[in-house]
Amino acid sequence: MATENSPRVCRVIPTHPSAVAPGAGLPAFYLSYYLLFPTLHVVRKVPLEYRPRSLPGHVSILPVSYPDFALGNRKGMARMFLAVAKMLFNFVFFMKSIPAMLKFRPTIVHTHTAIPLFHGIFGKYILKARWIMTIHGSDFLEVRRNRLLQKVVGRVDTLCYVSERMGDELRQLFPALAMLHTPSGVNLDLFTDHGLPRLPQVVMVGRLSWQKGYSFAIQAFARFLKAHPHWRLVILGEGDERKAMESQITGLGLDRQVNLLGNCSQETVADILQQSSIFLLTSITEGFPKVLLEASACGTPVVATDVGDCREVSNTAGITVPSQNIEAIAEALTRLADDPDFQRECAARGKKIVENYRWENVAGLVARIYESS
Repeated sequence: MATENSPRVCRVIPTHPSAVAPGAGLPAFYLSYYLLFPTLHVVRKVPLEYRPRSLPGHVSILPVSYPDFALGNRKGMARMFLAVAKMLFNFVFFMKSIPAMLKFRPTIVHTHTAIPLFHGIFGKYILKARWIMTIHGSDFLEVRRNRLLQKVVGRVDTLCYVSERMGDELRQLFPALAMLHTPSGVNLDLFTDHGLPRLPQVVMVGRLSWQKGYSFAIQAFARFLKAHPHWRLVILGEGDERKAMESQITGLGLDRQVNLLGNCSQETVADILQQSSIFLLTSITEGFPKVLLEASACGTPVVATDVGDCREVSNTAGITVPSQNIEAIAEALTRLADDPDFQRECAARGKKIVENYRWENVAGLVARIYESS
C-alpha cells in the first residue's frame, strides 16, 4: 500500500504487451502491476487496434508516438548510421515525455534496457531522482561493445540484470556500480500443466530475429524428421527473419512439417505449450528468457542452447546444448522424443523449479531497491 513517503516511479520501456505483441515488455509490465507505488509508465504508442494491455489504477500509462526500429545484426557503417538514427528517435521519445515527467516528479526513474538514456539522465540530474536501469538481453550486446554507452551506463545508481552470466561481465565493466540480479518471471496462473495429451510436436516461441538462431533449429529439425517423420515444428512469433525462414523451410521441403503461426496471445501460447511434447530454444545470445520458465510451468521438457542463464532451467527441465550446433540440437530432440520416462522426469523437475520465479517474487526484489534510502 502506497503511503505519503512511498517512492514515485517513472518506468520507461519502449515496448508494451498488446494483442499484436503479447510478450513485449512483460517484465516492466509486471513490475508496474505488482508494485503498488504511484507509477508513470512511459511506453511507445501503438495503434489502438493492437489492444495494449491495461494496468491497475496506481499506474498512469503515457503512450508516446515516435519512430523506432530494430538494429538487427548489421555491422560497420550501416550499423553506425542506424544507431545514430535510433538515438535521435529516442531523443524525440524523451522530449515528448518531459511534460509528464515534470508534472509527476518521480523519485525513481527506472529505464528498462539501455535505450532510454535521455530519460535517465534527465531524471537523475534535473529531477534529482534515483536512476535504476535493467539490462535484459540483446541490449547487453550494445553495452558491451559501445564505449560511449558504457560511460553513460556507469552513471546509474543501481544496475539490474536478468542473467548471472551477464552480471559477471557487467561487474567487470562497472566495478563501482551497485547491482542486483532480477531474473525473468512467470505467470503461474496462466502457464500451468492441465494434463492434456501431448502431440508429437516441437514448439518454439519468440521474436523472429537473428538472435534466436532459428536457422539452426530448422536444420536440426530436418535431421530429426528422418527418424520421426510424423512430428511437427510450430513457431510462434513475428519478426524480420520471417522471409528468410520461409525460404529455408521451402528449400528443405518442410512446408508441411514446419508452421510459422505469427504472433499469438499469451493464452494461445500457453495452450500450445500445454499440448506440445518438447519446447526448443536455439538462441545465439540471451539473458534469461521467460519463455523457458513458461514452458517448464506447462510441464513441457525443454532443449535450450547454453547461452545466458538458459542452463539454470534446461539443466533441470530438459537438455542443454551448445549454441549453433545442429547435430547436438537434433540429438537432444531425439533423446526426449524416444524416451517418455525421461520426458516425464524433466516435466516434473521443471514444474518445481518455476515456483521460485513468480513475477510477484521478482517484484519483491525490485521493491527493496525502491524503498532503500
